[in-house]
This record gives sequence, C-alpha cells and structure tokens, in this order.
Amino acid sequence: MSQVRLPLIAWDVDDVMNDLLRRWFEDRWLPTHPECGLKYEELVENPPHNQLGVPLDDYLQSLDEYRMGKYLALEPNPILLKWFETNGAAFRHIVVTAVPLLTASLSAKWVFQHFGQWIRGFFLAPSPRAEVLFPGYPANKRDIFETWIQPDLFIDDSASNVQQARGCHIESILLKKPWSASGDGWDVVFEKLGRLKEIRLNADETV
Repeated sequence: MSQVRLPLIAWDVDDVMNDLLRRWFEDRWLPTHPECGLKYEELVENPPHNQLGVPLDDYLQSLDEYRMGKYLALEPNPILLKWFETNGAAFRHIVVTAVPLLTASLSAKWVFQHFGQWIRGFFLAPSPRAEVLFPGYPANKRDIFETWIQPDLFIDDSASNVQQARGCHIESILLKKPWSASGDGWDVVFEKLGRLKEIRLNADETV
C-alpha cells in the first residue's frame, strides 16, 4: 500500500506565529515616544516608519535591537499553538521568513523552541540592512518558492509576499492585520487547513 503525502504548509513567522510588531510597538516604541498618538490597531503600514515619522533605517534599527534583547521572550500565538497541538500532525510544516540575517539565529531558535514538534524546515530570504552584505540568493520569498520548495498552502501577513507566492501558483492566505485589513482571520485559515486535511483523509481511504 502506497502512502499518501501529507499536505505541506508554509508559515511566515513574525506577526503570524508571534505578535512581534505589537510587542515592539507597545513595549518599546510607545514608552520611549509618549507623544505618539497611535494605537497598534492604527498601524496600517508595515513597515510603519512613515506613520511614526522616522526614517526607515531608524525604525529597523529599533526593531532589530528589540529582537536582539526580547525576541526569545515572545509568546507564541496561543490560537495557532492550540491548533498545532490538535491538528499539526496531519500536515508537514516549514517556515519561510524574511527576518534580517543578524537575528535569523534567534528566529530559528524561537521557532523550534515553540513549534519544533512540527516544523521541519526553516527557509530564509534575509531582509536587507544597511552595510550587511550576503549572497544574493534568495532575494525574496518568491525565490524560495521558485528554487527550493512548493508548499500546498502559504500563510503570511504581507500582501506582497502572498502575491509573490501566488505568482508561483501556490495557494496562499493573507492573514488579517492592521496593515492587511483585506486579509482573512484565523477562522478562514483553519477552515482551509481543515479542507486540506479532509482531502488527505479521503485519499487515504482510496489508496
């Protein structure tokens, strides 16, 4: 009897598996910028440097400093972790992230610390930083999908990343965040995963 291949799910990390931007904004930015009149729910751009009135490099430096000091203390998304505990074994899982090279090791450690029971691959397209040089491959998530792996479903909070994946004919879900208001909530994500699980179970019965 042949074995049916389990669906392969590709997950973004920051702001999907965790709540990085919220934690940085509320724990670091607001306490040091009391004049900021914005709430997290009003950050309709990501990166939000224009809304915050600072240069992009200044924002990235602040975010990276927060990563270096606090990243490993971030809590995993409780809704997602509960889903993994109940349904994770019905799929195969990888992460596809654009975390900067400087903090990639922290991201990988965090992922395997909280989701290592299920995650079996860590794919990185490092986001650029000033004066940080590295080989040009892969330049973005599209390069990863074209060169390395073709998942059955990709979940990300970035409309640009989702568009790249769809350009590679990968079914993708844009997760709803303040900067991706047209995206779908976790109910839609889990419903789609449930349908993939049913398809796999039905295939098992016919093998």
